[in-house]
Amino acid sequence: MAANDFENGLRKYERNAVCVCCFKLPDPEDEGFHWAITVCNNAEEYSFYLFHATNPTNSAARWEYRCTNYPLRRSQALKSVNEIGFLSQGWTADLLKRELAVIPLDVEASDGVPPNRFSCRIWVQRALQHISRKRIVLFRGSQTFLNVERIMNECSEAAGEAKFSGQLVQRRSGCHTSNTEMRVQTDIALPHGVQFRAL
Repeated sequence: MAANDFENGLRKYERNAVCVCCFKLPDPEDEGFHWAITVCNNAEEYSFYLFHATNPTNSAARWEYRCTNYPLRRSQALKSVNEIGFLSQGWTADLLKRELAVIPLDVEASDGVPPNRFSCRIWVQRALQHISRKRIVLFRGSQTFLNVERIMNECSEAAGEAKFSGQLVQRRSGCHTSNTEMRVQTDIALPHGVQFRAL
């Protein structure tokens, strides 16, 4: 099988499904993972938008925010996927791309780590806090705000299980519902210029 024919067993996700993903790092000596947020763009083609912080020069002092269209099913580095919800009505991946550009790319006092220890994991944690505060993602039932600490722990557990088993681990978080089961929530903060219209 050619490298570009590789498929990792990723299941189909509904359009606008929001997930936290962990990837194996390029350095085989590195025991950690690269963390990112993904949004399903095209369920039939297993296409996702990938939102993440990266340091392409491997310098602790130079981090960049990036958003790319990513063929998640072809990734040999993908180790775990935790689906946490769906974009709220009126939100798109393009709008989310601009929204997440405000997430700081350096260590803050509340992070509890040395100044030179910023990481993609810290960025994902901040991004989840941000989308929870702004209600950009719909979660299970009446739960409006995301338990970020629990989600980060679930993702760590899934990535650890993947490392142990050698298999892709996919989970649905306990804090969201299926897109087909969502109910209209009138208190959702829509993007600037988008008007709510009941169907």
